[in-house]
Amino acid sequence: MPAVAFDTLKFTKHLVQAGATLQLAEATAEALREATAEADLATGKDIERLRERLETGLARLDEKESVRIERLEEKMDAGFQQVRSEMDTRFVRMQSEADAKFDQMRSEMDARFGQMQSETDARFGHLEEKIDTRIGHLEERMDARFGQMQSETDARIGRLEEKMDARFGKMQSETDARIGRLEEKMDARFGRMQSETDARIGHLEERMDARFGQMQSETDAGFKSMEQRLLIRLGGMMVVAVVGIAALVKIL
Repeated sequence: MPAVAFDTLKFTKHLVQAGATLQLAEATAEALREATAEADLATGKDIERLRERLETGLARLDEKESVRIERLEEKMDAGFQQVRSEMDTRFVRMQSEADAKFDQMRSEMDARFGQMQSETDARFGHLEEKIDTRIGHLEERMDARFGQMQSETDARIGRLEEKMDARFGKMQSETDARIGRLEEKMDARFGRMQSETDARIGHLEERMDARFGQMQSETDAGFKSMEQRLLIRLGGMMVVAVVGIAALVKIL
C-alpha cells in the first residue's frame, strides 16, 4: 500500500500554539511522520476494492443459500405430503377400528340394558305388591283410628255444647236481672232529672216574664219622654215659623 502524506509543518505549528516548545513540537512531528511512513495503511481505493470483493462474495453466498433453501423446501414439501398420506391412511384405519369397537360395545350395552330392564321390572313388580299390601293395612288402621277419633270428638262436642248452653242460660238470667235493675235506676234518674228540669224551666220563665215586664215599662217610659221632647221641639219650630211668617208679612 502507498505511504500516507503527512504535513509536519502544520502539525508542529498546532503543537506550538497549544503551548508546546518548538523543539518538542518538531521532534513529535518527525516521530509521527516516520511512524506513518513505515506503517502499511489502507487507502480509500484499497477499501473500495475490499468492499467490492465482499459484495461479490455475499452475492455468491446468497445464491448458494437460495438454492439450498429451495432444495430444502422441496424436501420438506415431499416429506409433508408423505406424512400426510400416511396419517390419512392411519386415520381411516383407526376410524374403521373405532366404528367396529363402537358397534360391538353398543351391542353389549343393549344386551346388558335389556337384562337390567327385565330385572328391574321384576323387582318393581314385587315391590309394588308389598307396597299395596302395606298401604291396605295402613288404610284399615287409619279408618279404625279415625272412627274412634270421630266418636270421641262427637262425645266431647256434645258435653261442650251442654256446658255452653248451661253457661249461656246462666249468663242470660244474670244479664236480664242486671238490665232490669239498670232500667229501674235509669227511670228513677230520668224522673229526678225531669222534675229538676221542669222546676228550672219554671224559674226561668218567671225571671223572663219579670224581665220582659221591666223592659216593657222602661220602653213605655222612654217612648213617653221621646214624645214630650218631640212636642217641645215641634212647638219651638212652630213659634219660629210664625215669627218668620210675621216678619215676612211686614216686609211685604
